[in-house]
Amino acid sequence: MWGMDIPAVLAMMAKLAQGAQTLQSVMSSLTKTVQTTSWTGADYNSFLSSWQGEHAPAMANTIAGLESAAQSVRRSAEAQQNASAAK
Repeated sequence: MWGMDIPAVLAMMAKLAQGAQTLQSVMSSLTKTVQTTSWTGADYNSFLSSWQGEHAPAMANTIAGLESAAQSVRRSAEAQQNASAAK
């Protein structure tokens, strides 16, 4: 098969966007938990530093990647729709 199954690609776009939203919600919840848990001392400070400097940014990069992929897929579907309409 050549070409694109536009409805399937748009469904994939929706799943990518939904995944980004879900991961954003998880990251927000985890960040709140990390910041509000009763824990003090050097171990907490080390963990918090690791969360803020490594783990949360990695999740944010993944969220941005999913959002970017969803936009790219949407543009591809639109281009295919336009190409098909021009035939």
